[in-house]
Amino acid sequence: MRAQAPVAPAAYSALYAAPAAVAARAPRLVRYDLHVRDTTWTIAGVSNHALATNGSIPAPTLTFTEGDTALIYLHNQTRKTVSFHWHGLLLPNRYDGVPMLNTELIEPGQVHEFRFALKQHGTSWYHSHTRLNEQLGQYGAIVIYPPTPLALPDQVVLLSDWTKENPWEVLRSLKRETDWYAIQRGSVQSYGLALATGNLGTKLRQEWKRMPEMDLADVYYQSDLVNGQPTRAAPLAPGQSVRLRLINGSAASYFWVQFAGGKMRVVAADGVDVQPVPVDKLLIGTAETYDVEVTLPAAAGQYELRATSWDMAKHTSLLLGTGPLHAAPDLPKIDYFQLVKEMNGMMSQMQGMTMGRAPAHVPPPSVAAAGSAPMPDMPGMNSQGMAGAPKSQPAAMPGLNMPMDSSAHSQLDKSAMPGMAMAGSDGMQMAGMKMGGMKKAPLGTFVTGHKQLQAAFPNETLLNYEMLKAPQPTAIPADRPVRTVQLYLTGNMFRYVWSINNKTLSDADKIEIKQGETVRFVMHNTTMMSHPMHLHGHFFRVLNGQGDYSPLKNTLSVAPMDVVTIEFDANEEKDWFFHCHLLYHLNSGMARIVHYANTAVPLANPRQVARFTAEDRALFPYGRVDAFSQGVFAQGGVRNSYWLLRADAAFNYRGSYETETHVQRYLGPKQFVAVYAGTDIRNNTRGGANTATDAPGQPTRSGNSKDFRQVACVGIRYFLPLLVWSDLRLDHQGKMRVQLERDGLPITRHLRADLMVNSDREYRLGSSYILGKYVALAGNYDSNYGWGAGLRFIY
Repeated sequence: MRAQAPVAPAAYSALYAAPAAVAARAPRLVRYDLHVRDTTWTIAGVSNHALATNGSIPAPTLTFTEGDTALIYLHNQTRKTVSFHWHGLLLPNRYDGVPMLNTELIEPGQVHEFRFALKQHGTSWYHSHTRLNEQLGQYGAIVIYPPTPLALPDQVVLLSDWTKENPWEVLRSLKRETDWYAIQRGSVQSYGLALATGNLGTKLRQEWKRMPEMDLADVYYQSDLVNGQPTRAAPLAPGQSVRLRLINGSAASYFWVQFAGGKMRVVAADGVDVQPVPVDKLLIGTAETYDVEVTLPAAAGQYELRATSWDMAKHTSLLLGTGPLHAAPDLPKIDYFQLVKEMNGMMSQMQGMTMGRAPAHVPPPSVAAAGSAPMPDMPGMNSQGMAGAPKSQPAAMPGLNMPMDSSAHSQLDKSAMPGMAMAGSDGMQMAGMKMGGMKKAPLGTFVTGHKQLQAAFPNETLLNYEMLKAPQPTAIPADRPVRTVQLYLTGNMFRYVWSINNKTLSDADKIEIKQGETVRFVMHNTTMMSHPMHLHGHFFRVLNGQGDYSPLKNTLSVAPMDVVTIEFDANEEKDWFFHCHLLYHLNSGMARIVHYANTAVPLANPRQVARFTAEDRALFPYGRVDAFSQGVFAQGGVRNSYWLLRADAAFNYRGSYETETHVQRYLGPKQFVAVYAGTDIRNNTRGGANTATDAPGQPTRSGNSKDFRQVACVGIRYFLPLLVWSDLRLDHQGKMRVQLERDGLPITRHLRADLMVNSDREYRLGSSYILGKYVALAGNYDSNYGWGAGLRFIY
């Protein structure tokens, strides 16, 4: 199939490009050679294997001027494949840097050339798109200056996170359902804490609804970093103003940014200018960038620019100026039970929204003829909550009975929308808008800690997306068809499976669009976590209530329960990636390929593309061994997003033993149902085990008894309220067993309880005190083996 050339750029390109000024400059070729090597890197006393670029972490800052041609040679001097994606840059598809999708694999020893013209200016960054390499240090800043000089000097502020663990081990641990990271962050919502703080009812409702513990972050990091270190200094003069290029280059962290010297003036988002907004604090999502201007006070001193991880676990600092330290204020700890209450309240108001799951029938993409597209959703509004209207056809509102395009907000009949204050032709200010009687949080802020932080600093201004406004109109011309795609952000936090429309990348079809369309993605976040969604190769308008002046971004954090619409001009070709930029969510399946119809795919090898999409099906081993005084209890196996191979075994020191082995398949979008087949082999008739009869009148050593058994079985498991797994099993001799099991009941921050009972009159009560990620003190009473205690080893 013959590839088509990209169509003309969007009408909003003037915001990030200055072609007239570029034409006045002599063309320039700017070359960089990037050498990626394996190394051991130490930060704040924590060493780990890393990937250094030109001997540094982060990678070197690449600087250009709009109109330059970038010539970049990537030298792979590692033992495996590497890559770099040029995040936020508009460039030919083959240079986008996603291996096996649109860029060739760069094998060990190879040198790969990237050559592309820079047709934009602003703050951006680059990072690996191979496996989990970004977490190992493969990231750096990109600064593209406009053809005319800036009014202020600038400083790159590249934020990131650093772990002592292998990133694969981090992901394996998340799949393992460990709560060790929550213990380290202090975010465990235990029953003891709930009782002590008057939140026992909240905790019970949370588990009755089968909700996981509330959390903001997935991973505990040893350090948060600015430009590669926990603390950096920039010796500026008193009274000096500077433009700070904030880049969140972390793998899985959001940061609250504040400046001890006064307000910050937000002047750009994702490298694109916005109308200046003075703020005291801003939350920068993973992969986002903001340009802010600050002015140092006249008094000499080091004024702290502090970035605090949004779980309030740690912070990193850039000290501006010289002299005595002026620290930014500490931020209050997160009240996680309050976040649970907010989530419960919102869920009760949103008709048709199910936690973690898309509707049974997601409306297929629709295409409206030019000039006849319906009005997109307002910021944060879910039209399912509007008089129960189905999502595919928003409920009628007085004054809105007309075809709408993306610039039609200014045509609204203001008098027909009581309670919605209008902001002239600039768009709608949704102040005071309520959903089912509950006031809606500003776009991008719900269950992020924003509400608690605002309460702690009531006189300060905290940035939210609804404050962002483009300095020039960004409306896409209405003379083109509008394609609308409904995207539900879904997932299973218990098993750490992340998806879109209930499907991981490996199971999903491409999102097909056509050149010349206006494409709208309507994103519904049904999960309990925020997701920074990034679209490669495009800028999109965030429909945030600013009408024709909607801001442009390439990454948008979609908060829990938010419904937000973005739209972009389909002016490219081939395949582009769209995904959550939390590294471990991406590698667990929350991604899609956006395909331009009737254009050739960039790589001819379909096996490579299949290999690329199958990464969320990787297998992860796990295991646990309880070495107790009365015997040994063990479990282990391998798992991926849909399958589990599990073996359970127990034996005492007198020769009794029992084993169960299952191959299990999880079903349904929330994976609350699983079916399995396996074996049950045991002999507890030897000395020391419970050798009582299985049931009145039944001898112990029968062919299929509680104490002696060699059977094949099939079964079905169902996840009940209060996080209890029920298990109905039938063996090949026709015997049925019912079992209930709850593991990891949180009593305190470190103390857990385990319970199991079944219809064979077997039961087990256990507890453990977690000492570290891989070890705990533990004990139990087992109906077959009696009392015992010892050490638990966890993998």
